Formats: sequence, C-alpha cells, structure tokens
Amino acid sequence: MWGQIDFNYIVGNCLAVLQAAVIGKADELRGQIVKAFVVLARGYTPGDELAKEIQQSVRTRLSADEYPREVEFVDELPMTTTSKVRRAAPLNGAQPVGDDGSRALE
Repeated sequence: MWGQIDFNYIVGNCLAVLQAAVIGKADELRGQIVKAFVVLARGYTPGDELAKEIQQSVRTRLSADEYPREVEFVDELPMTTTSKVRRAAPLNGAQPVGDDGSRALE
C-alpha cells in the first residue's frame, strides 16, 4: 500500500500537473478509493481524457490497482503559510491519505 507522499509525488510528476493532493474517499464497493485533486499547469485544459492520462501515468509508476480512481481538477489547493498543502483542510469532506498508507474510513 502506498502513502500520500508517494501518490502526491507521482501525480505531481505528470507534465500537465502543477500541484496535486490525494485523499482517501469512502467507496461502497472498495471501502475506500484514492481521489486526486489536481491544479493543472498553464496550457492544459481539464477533461476526461486528461484525467485518464493522469490515472494511467500513476498506474504505470506504482501498480495497476493503486491509482486515483477519481481525479478532480481545481483552481487551487488549500495551502499553509509555508506553501504546503493543508492536510487538515477538508477537500470535499474526504479524509487525507496518511504517509504510512493508511486511510481512515469516513
């Protein structure tokens, strides 16, 4: 099981991605899924095709079953004064994925 830092790093290494944050989101079928919030780099347009490209990029770098099953494009992420993503800030009411890979169910 991969942790938040792994997902943030891998998603953030996609050329289209300026910033990314991942969270665990409750899911009836799987218990919990990974959801990525993505701020796009200049020149990229959000859409289903780009979301699929990001998902595929993560799948090839981590594993076939560990990838963000949902990708939401956002204009900005909640940041701290030291320019880190605020983990405590709610991103659509979901729970952050822990550095140790744990995901608390809602």
